[in-house]
Amino acid sequence: MLNSQCYIKKFEGDTVEIGFRSPFLIEKTLTLEDGSVMKAIYDVVCEAVGRPVEVVPVLWEELQQAAAASESPPETPASAVGGHLVEEAQKLGANRIDGDRIDADTIEE
Repeated sequence: MLNSQCYIKKFEGDTVEIGFRSPFLIEKTLTLEDGSVMKAIYDVVCEAVGRPVEVVPVLWEELQQAAAASESPPETPASAVGGHLVEEAQKLGANRIDGDRIDADTIEE
């Protein structure tokens, strides 16, 4: 379930909204394995933030519309691609590397 496409939609104060592309995925997140999926999301978000926060699953209409318009997975919203750290690194001149691993031969010295 954690492999489903969900993204941090909004983080304001002590509330983090996790956006999903369908009501079905929200329902499954809340009920699957007696709520342990939602608990796992809550734990990861709180650990990343460094403090307890309220984690609220919400329908993200842009994800839903993209899924309906195409048979392929919806495009990740620009705000969710890599997060703010990747965005800041790119502003400082970093280049995004696609793929799951980096070969030692491709690393410049």
